[in-house]
Amino acid sequence: MTLAEAIYQHSRNLPEAAAREALDFVQFLEQRYTQREQWFRGQVEQGLREANDAQTQWLSNEEVKAQSVARRAEWQAQAASQAKG
Repeated sequence: MTLAEAIYQHSRNLPEAAAREALDFVQFLEQRYTQREQWFRGQVEQGLREANDAQTQWLSNEEVKAQSVARRAEWQAQAASQAKG
């Protein structure tokens, strides 16, 4: 038995109101998955466009590491300031 068949079998035992609620939840999950999938595909397409763009400025690994260290220090300083305040 597939998962879809198992869900169907269980839904047959539910009262009408509960079956409607289950359907609403399944539709909610379907919509959420579709939105995530669309967002993810958009992010991949944007990344590919940027990767293929001759105007894209690339950073070395060392530059990225240095930026990360600086950001982390800034965040830690902000957190320490908020903890005092």
